[in-house]
Amino acid sequence: MLRVLHNLPVRALLVAAGPAWIVAVALLFAGLANGIVNPSLHTILTMRFPASLRTQGLAAIMVADITLAPAGYLGAALVLGHWGVTPIFVAVPLVQTLAMGTRAATTLRERSRLQVAT
Repeated sequence: MLRVLHNLPVRALLVAAGPAWIVAVALLFAGLANGIVNPSLHTILTMRFPASLRTQGLAAIMVADITLAPAGYLGAALVLGHWGVTPIFVAVPLVQTLAMGTRAATTLRERSRLQVAT
């Protein structure tokens, strides 16, 4: 792994899949969308747990997130080493969109029967 990262030119990390203004606009929209969507999704996720388990449930989700993150970094490093930065710029928004879309669809489907756990 270190060999792959060591051989990766630094300038490859600075190359975007398009002009800089496109990347800046995409980041702006992603930030705005995350600010609108994520708080409501996190609230619904937190409120699904009974009150006595909310802190433990949220902590378990965060532990899973932090534990699995290095697998994503390893995958990204291998892709960068073999194919360059363009697949990363395609895969990251695609995977995030699919994951958040699935989460949002599930939330909307269950919204009518969702009750705050007591």
